[in-house]
Amino acid sequence: MRNWYRQLLEELQAGYPAMVVHVVEAKGSIPREAGARMIVTEASFVGTIGGGQLEYEALTTARKALHTGGSGAVEGHVLGPAFSQCCGGVATLAYEPFSPADAAWVDRLVSVCDGPFEVFRTVRLGGGGLLERGFAISENGFAGMPDWANELRKGLGTSEILTVRTDLPDESLGFVERADSTDQPLWLFGAGHVGQAVVKALADLPFDITWIDGRAGMFPETVPSSVRTLELAMPELIVDEAPEGAMFVVMTHSHPLDQDICEAVLRRGDAAYAGLIGSETKHARFRKRLGENGVSPQALETLVCPIGRPEIRGKAPATIAASLAADLLIRLEKIQSTDVAAETEKATAIEETR
Repeated sequence: MRNWYRQLLEELQAGYPAMVVHVVEAKGSIPREAGARMIVTEASFVGTIGGGQLEYEALTTARKALHTGGSGAVEGHVLGPAFSQCCGGVATLAYEPFSPADAAWVDRLVSVCDGPFEVFRTVRLGGGGLLERGFAISENGFAGMPDWANELRKGLGTSEILTVRTDLPDESLGFVERADSTDQPLWLFGAGHVGQAVVKALADLPFDITWIDGRAGMFPETVPSSVRTLELAMPELIVDEAPEGAMFVVMTHSHPLDQDICEAVLRRGDAAYAGLIGSETKHARFRKRLGENGVSPQALETLVCPIGRPEIRGKAPATIAASLAADLLIRLEKIQSTDVAAETEKATAIEETR
């Protein structure tokens, strides 16, 4: 679940206590990975730890604790006959309580997560109501982070968002999670019907979306809290501010503007994806014009147009958005697989030098 701190903050500011249920360990076959979570209040919940009996039991446990004012807890579950699930895996869940009085602390966390620095959050839970939590940022060298947490932070790979330690004093459990966004940056240009459908399709997926349009009043009244909107008179000028390795999707109301944005993206040379809405004819014309403007043949080869999966030919906005979402997820899986392979190779090389 992306940007769950903002969703938690909304509940706390409205006066509702909440229990955050984290999957802190996932062994074998279970519905969700370590780092999955859901926010539970007495009346509702947001997010999922995989559904089924495991989630039902977790909801019941969380709401009972909210009703009685219970403290945090840790539970291990085997997904076997007792849960009417034949997965056979083991899931360790951590229950982390928040009260409306914690809203100011969560608000500070949200603020630092919006900054340019790495942010790691630490949580320790144990018997007798033990609950310790904090956060530390790279700007000050992670000052104040407990030693056990700093060790976990250093071992957290770029493809992971949470790591856990179960051998702390007093039989407590501690975990460290990456708090700032580790989602794939995606910059979307154009807030027309297709752009709005794309945002709906991607909002709950692992993309950190910046949505840009040059026209006034184009963004809908309700935009997902995880999406940043920018209303700019000359959208092409913002391209260079995107982070390295960002994905770009271009679908404005104007073909000349599309061309200017595509040119800025291709000249950067570091996009993980450069997608342009349109036909094969539009693609051919843009390649010709951009080449005449000095964009290299190698850069032109990276321009994807039409966007989405070629097997899906529908042109309705929702269909285009679903097709694009599927294609981007496939590409993201490949990027992450490459990152994991690089981490493994690096770790192996370090071990061999010892």
